[in-house]
Amino acid sequence: MRRPAFLLVEALIGIALFATLVVAAYGILLQGQASSIRGGDRVRATELTNRALQGAKSMRAESFASITAGTHGVAVGSDGQWTWSGSQITHSGGYITSIAVSSLASDWVRLTATTRWNHGTNGSGSVALSADFTNWKQSLGGNWSSISLEGSYIDSGTPLFNDVVITGNYAFVSSETSDGGVGLYVFDITNKAAPVRVASSFTLGAPGYQMALSGTGLYITVGSASDEIKVYNVSSPSSFSSSNLITSYDLPGSARARSVAIGDATLFVGAAESATAGQDEFYTFDISSSSTITFQDSLDDTATFVDISLRGTGAYLASSKDTAEIRVVDVGHPTNITFLGGYNLTVVYDGLSVVAFSEGTLLGRTNGPPISELTKFDIGTAAVPPSSPGPWYREMGGNVNAAGIDASECAGFFATSNTTKELQVVNVSGTALGELASYNTTTGDGRGLTYDASLDRVFMVTNTAFLIIKPASGTWICP
Repeated sequence: MRRPAFLLVEALIGIALFATLVVAAYGILLQGQASSIRGGDRVRATELTNRALQGAKSMRAESFASITAGTHGVAVGSDGQWTWSGSQITHSGGYITSIAVSSLASDWVRLTATTRWNHGTNGSGSVALSADFTNWKQSLGGNWSSISLEGSYIDSGTPLFNDVVITGNYAFVSSETSDGGVGLYVFDITNKAAPVRVASSFTLGAPGYQMALSGTGLYITVGSASDEIKVYNVSSPSSFSSSNLITSYDLPGSARARSVAIGDATLFVGAAESATAGQDEFYTFDISSSSTITFQDSLDDTATFVDISLRGTGAYLASSKDTAEIRVVDVGHPTNITFLGGYNLTVVYDGLSVVAFSEGTLLGRTNGPPISELTKFDIGTAAVPPSSPGPWYREMGGNVNAAGIDASECAGFFATSNTTKELQVVNVSGTALGELASYNTTTGDGRGLTYDASLDRVFMVTNTAFLIIKPASGTWICP
């Protein structure tokens, strides 16, 4: 027979255990709620920060002289136009937004918009986005409404060049290896009229895809089974060799790495779709030390991500997903990334290239009826492209394999498979998306390109050629 005292002790122990479980469950619930609140705060702050930059851009369009140095708030005035308003703007919910303007030249300013919040026990934080504005009603440098070939390297084989990056007076060009390509080429472009291949004994040993530079480190995605991300020291390009390899990283699966981008000390990598558990499609890595690549986080999706463009705390991905050809990831915390959403365009043609800039996002797609292959989305006040206003479309006559944009955000550059317009220059500052110029390379499809602002040149690659395209000289005003 149990004694009453023991029954009482058992009851007290049971109550204590139950209370402990309830407290633990409540703590987990609170932690999840707090995480959701923090995520919502960051999304709202990002939208307000984007909106402030868009307001300043509207002011620039009316009068570049109005973009004065200092710290400002920006708001809609009584006349319905954007204007400076004090040193900051306080929004509902306790969000405070300001824009710091610094002058870089007589026709060039840098704006840093910041939204901060302090919700007490619910957390505090800030979001900062930057943009450079030029006086677009004055000369923008070269005239991109007329273009010509300045110099070229044409290979005797069919290397199927993929991507190009510029560092100083050198260009690094990646390629396939299926038809004689070596994976990675180096060109001396000191004389842009006659680029010269150097370090010609180097062989990557596998296909090279997208590349990105961070300091003297070249990050390249490689079609390799065991080291799909490679990092090379490119401080001495003319003597480049296999000994320049700094480190490498093996993604889960085999030969899956495709796209790459770098923001601050974070490496972003997109991969080919895999149905195997543990083989995700989007990754973040810490590269604060050039000698190591440290995994931070990853996301699984039913898509291949073939291009990445960064804007603020968002990563914009060109996707093969039939229900979201563009995907957006919140990368404000690289160790805890999340999908924000995407956009489902008509028909199922894949996203191939993407450029996110201050007023929108440009997405290039696979060619096919009845679509227009270039789409512009408005993301001025939202991280994820909205269904209105826009989107806006342009027929490109082929796959839009790569894209870039000039510093004024007027001229968009597109490498396409159009057989007579492999390079197309489009006015992307508005919604008409009119053609400014085009070029027939006669060397195969446009497969990759980059625009270098310091040189004011487009560097483009095709099936067999590395091309340097220059604008016409003289004053140019964005149409």
